[in-house]
Amino acid sequence: MSSETLEFSGCNFFRLRLAYSILSGRPIRIVSIRKNDDRPGIRDFEAKLIGMLEKVTNGTKVEISRTGTQVNFRPGMITGGVVTVDCGAERCISYFLEPLILLSPFCKLAMTIKLKGVTNSPDEISVDGIKASWLKVYNKFVLNDEKLDIQIQCRGLKPEGGAKFTGWALDSSAQVLASTFMTLCPKDVSHFLYGPLPMYSVHCLRHLKQFFEIEFKMEEYQKIQKNEDADLRTGSSDKAMITAVGVGYSNLNKTIL
Repeated sequence: MSSETLEFSGCNFFRLRLAYSILSGRPIRIVSIRKNDDRPGIRDFEAKLIGMLEKVTNGTKVEISRTGTQVNFRPGMITGGVVTVDCGAERCISYFLEPLILLSPFCKLAMTIKLKGVTNSPDEISVDGIKASWLKVYNKFVLNDEKLDIQIQCRGLKPEGGAKFTGWALDSSAQVLASTFMTLCPKDVSHFLYGPLPMYSVHCLRHLKQFFEIEFKMEEYQKIQKNEDADLRTGSSDKAMITAVGVGYSNLNKTIL
């Protein structure tokens, strides 16, 4: 895998780019972050996200331009550990949970995270939604021998927040998790049946190709389904069978006894 710096433009997919930078070990440069906005540069929740990722890694170096419109991110090793983060009230806690769950199997130390902020937001998946859908997918790839869980100590709604989350770690939101773990699997074939793919999932696949040089095969499920299963079709007809060969990701962060 190449170690050259990848460059991206704009604020979209900010958390995915940072998480994949850490997992791949590839430095990234993000430019033109809201450069034409009345408030150019990164927002407070994005700065909190960077700070959180610095806490669960060792050796990560971040440079933010004076205007905040450019971020240079050089990832360190994933350490994990016990971390407390105030997520503020701009974004739901699920915004911060996504990269943490992606990183959690590859930490040197067990990850125990306490996040304080908003658990339910009208335009984002809730923490309950993450717990209900993501952990089931997570456990298909990672042995749940440490009883991974997400616990909600109290709930907080916008605008004031006030909830606390303690934990560590297929609907459309969990497609990112499945695609990422299919990429990081041993060099073997993985299959996963997806429902309709939103644009976020499509861009996730594109980012995985950029960071890990992996190709995904997508087939319309109805075309490959056996005739005898026709009567068993349920749910959306817009299903796709996703196939990929893992990159054989080696977890150098964990000490094996």
